[in-house]
Amino acid sequence: MSDERVVDIQKIDSSTDQTSIEGKNEHEKALVIVDETKKIIQNAQKQVNECMLLLKDDLENFEKSKQDLRKSALNQSEELLLELGFESDMLHTQEEAKIDIKTVQSKAQEGVIEVQEVFSGKLSSFAIGVVFALLLAVGLLYLALEATHTPWGLIGDSHSLAVVLSQIGEKSLSHANMFTGVAVLVVVSMLFGYLVYTIQVSLRASKNLRVAQQTHQEAQFYCTQKDECKIQMEKVDAHINETIEMINFYKLLFQEQNMRLKRILLIEQKQEFESYHYKSQADMENTQRLVDGILELLSTPIVAQGSLSSQAQEALVDAKRVINYHIKAIYDKNINDIF
Repeated sequence: MSDERVVDIQKIDSSTDQTSIEGKNEHEKALVIVDETKKIIQNAQKQVNECMLLLKDDLENFEKSKQDLRKSALNQSEELLLELGFESDMLHTQEEAKIDIKTVQSKAQEGVIEVQEVFSGKLSSFAIGVVFALLLAVGLLYLALEATHTPWGLIGDSHSLAVVLSQIGEKSLSHANMFTGVAVLVVVSMLFGYLVYTIQVSLRASKNLRVAQQTHQEAQFYCTQKDECKIQMEKVDAHINETIEMINFYKLLFQEQNMRLKRILLIEQKQEFESYHYKSQADMENTQRLVDGILELLSTPIVAQGSLSSQAQEALVDAKRVINYHIKAIYDKNINDIF
């Protein structure tokens, strides 16, 4: 992959910026952490997608280069060798390896983390607080009814209700007054309900913060995985571009060799290999060596388990070695290696 096309790997801080959560309560901290977690995941996915687009583009160029090599030179080299009676086990026996872009994409996208939204839970906590406040009010009324020996059926009677409420006021503030009882009943129930509400909100905030921190840690690990995935894809992409360069070089050499094979076929015509001129024999052998080299390169799987395969790297080295050998043969070894 050329320098201008390489996607920069942006390192993401492994800890939440402390200044962004300083002075905030647990719920607010959870909101900040969730927001940062989303950014981490989105950034990682964005860079992986950019790598995938580059890889897909280079794969298209790779396929075009292989087709062009076949049509413009390689097929003709194989046909001319067969016409000359020089047949090899390598001819027409090796299939080109295919890169399954969907498998690579699936590998790149696996392990995606879903970030849960953070809710304060105030509404549900308020409802719970109201329920507990009502339960306490009913409980106080029940105790007052028992203390005054007033049946539940008389609670709707104004006189009986006044006696019950006065009992609550007397027990609470030593004031046998209905209005005092009402005030005590309302205030105590509301305070209890508010206490329950506060506890529920606090528990929800603590849970939100724990979940947010855990998700943030998972996102950091996910980001590390995606960084490694991008590195592997960049290696595959670099290998593909280098292979395209090899293909173009092979095409040039095949075109040159094809002219030589045509000359041999025209002048010497088909005969036993041992009967050809020694230079013609060398040309056929050199051409076959080129055919073997490029077929071996194109038939070797490039990707194994989402990474650049070691076999592909070895095949590329061998393909370069074949070219160096061929060039040295042409120049009687009075030249340095091309690759």
